Amino acid sequence: MSESDKNIRILYAEDEELTRKLISRKLGAQFTVTDVENGKAALERYNTEQFDLLVTDLSMPVMDGFRLIEAVRAHNEDFPIIITTAYRSECEHLQDRIKVCPKPLDLQGLISEIRNTVSP
Repeated sequence: MSESDKNIRILYAEDEELTRKLISRKLGAQFTVTDVENGKAALERYNTEQFDLLVTDLSMPVMDGFRLIEAVRAHNEDFPIIITTAYRSECEHLQDRIKVCPKPLDLQGLISEIRNTVSP
């Protein structure tokens, strides 16, 4: 981990509490992470705080990841996004500039993808 990794601010949206807390804790050892339980909470944080990257699940209650991505892209079409999903086929229609990390998550792969996405 480099000191600059801690400067990377990640907004992480995942409805499954155990997964959210585990991944948030693991990523938090490398980066600065804010975790939320659904897309609506993520959008509220996105609109009021500064982040470098959004990591989101797609299937969530209240507001799903698709609607969250749509709202973020309406505000900033180049904002970096990584999707975590067990269903890759859900992502086929999304733009090329969105990265997909399949579940179950490979933590080292996700960390590498974050580094590559934020500072290519």
